[in-house]
Amino acid sequence: MNVSHDRWTDGGIYENRLEAAMLAGNVAWWEMRLPDGSVDFHDRKAEVLGYDPADFDHYEDFTELIHTEDYDRAMASMRDHLDGKADRYDVEYRIEAADGSYHWFHDVGSITDRGEEGAPRIVSGIVIDITQRKEYAAEVERHNEQLTLLNRIVRHDIRNDMTLALGLLETIEEDVPDEIRREFEQVRTAAEHVVTTTEDIQSVISVLGGEEGSLDDATVSLQTIVSREVDSARSRHGDAEIAVDSIPDVAVRGNELLSSVIANLVENAIEHSDRETPHVWIDTSVDEETVSLTVADDGPGVPDAIKEELFESGVTTDESGLGLGLYIVATLVDTFDGDVTVEDNDPRGARFSVELRRA
Repeated sequence: MNVSHDRWTDGGIYENRLEAAMLAGNVAWWEMRLPDGSVDFHDRKAEVLGYDPADFDHYEDFTELIHTEDYDRAMASMRDHLDGKADRYDVEYRIEAADGSYHWFHDVGSITDRGEEGAPRIVSGIVIDITQRKEYAAEVERHNEQLTLLNRIVRHDIRNDMTLALGLLETIEEDVPDEIRREFEQVRTAAEHVVTTTEDIQSVISVLGGEEGSLDDATVSLQTIVSREVDSARSRHGDAEIAVDSIPDVAVRGNELLSSVIANLVENAIEHSDRETPHVWIDTSVDEETVSLTVADDGPGVPDAIKEELFESGVTTDESGLGLGLYIVATLVDTFDGDVTVEDNDPRGARFSVELRRA
């Protein structure tokens, strides 16, 4: 909306809007006069800490409340600006409130008036209470540390122990009596399920915890990832037929976790098949900006009733499953700034399409 000059110069309207903006942003203005160090400031700067604004006349009334670990850094930032070593005063620090707790302030200012010889006379700025942002960042860091620890437990303890157990089962397989063969196979299936589940959990934790690092410049070879995962699937599922169209040697935005996307889609197609010989077809199409990869099968397909929610956590067509596989696919593809969809295959089965950005 176009606001007239007269309306903006009306003191009451201007002050009310400025007050509302500062309240919404947890912001307070301040001004320090030099060389005496006296200060003017918005009342909120003191009130947010639980103090009476009348108790503050000099900048030291504030600085003496700065946390001892942050004091030298805050003072150095102001000195550097006044000495011309920095374009502005810009620092974050903890400051003690009236109840003994500490708030985080982001303090920013610059010289706004100089004397005849160029000496600073007034420094003006704003202070922003960033306590909530700091607390949230600390909570995220604690959360990521917990995820990292959980990932290590899953990767090094549970998965390794179950892999060892599977190796031992393979060693004794030929000696298992026929009368307990059924129970033996149940144990092996359960162990394999645990290994697969830990791999899924590991993928989710890696994404949520940011263990794979920033994806700003991360790229990976689609051909390498697909070839590796197809070879792995063929070795695990000798009864399945996996046909792969020519995969172009193009780089896409992503990292090694793209392996989990391919692996989960192929495993999903095979494990949910109702055919004696499951068939899976993988092909790609490429344009200037994206690569589309499809994984199709001839299984029972996906019921229309759950298509829209299929990629949500816990959604599965298998009562014995955890509903993690396709959730992992969607989470990873979204992290790669891509998209994944599902539709019916012709004449039967499901067709999953993954669109990835070319690097």
